[in-house]
Amino acid sequence: MLLTPYAAVKWLDPSDTAKIDYCVCFESDSIFVCDRQYQHHAFLTSSASERLDRYVFYLDEIYIRTDFKFSSEFRAAVTLGNSLSKDRSVQACMRMRKLGIYHWLSFWSSNEVHQQIEMLKKNLLSCNKKENIDDEITLIGMLRWVYGNPQQAT
Repeated sequence: MLLTPYAAVKWLDPSDTAKIDYCVCFESDSIFVCDRQYQHHAFLTSSASERLDRYVFYLDEIYIRTDFKFSSEFRAAVTLGNSLSKDRSVQACMRMRKLGIYHWLSFWSSNEVHQQIEMLKKNLLSCNKKENIDDEITLIGMLRWVYGNPQQAT
């Protein structure tokens, strides 16, 4: 999914106006800044380019190698999808260079992927009685799914 300037501004709508002013989007392999007034400017020449703490980012698999210097306490979401490979998931997580110290990750998935993770958890329960069927999905459960995902891209 490519976040166009129009979609980027719509993505800003539900975000907290006291904390977030901009969204990064990509057009023709260039990075742009979109603001709440529907204006977009080249990222490198924008006066806001030094305020990454005021941004929302969406980096898809095409732009995963784009290097931003995220501020401390930055939070990111990794989307889990059937085409997610082990390598791509690691690349996505490693964008957060201070992971576990100052940067935080959450994982999002479709209902389909959520059900697959739940099914994997149920299958493992027959072998391991330490987990409870009612327990929430854990990071280990998500990683098991990523590493065992039979539909992952190559």
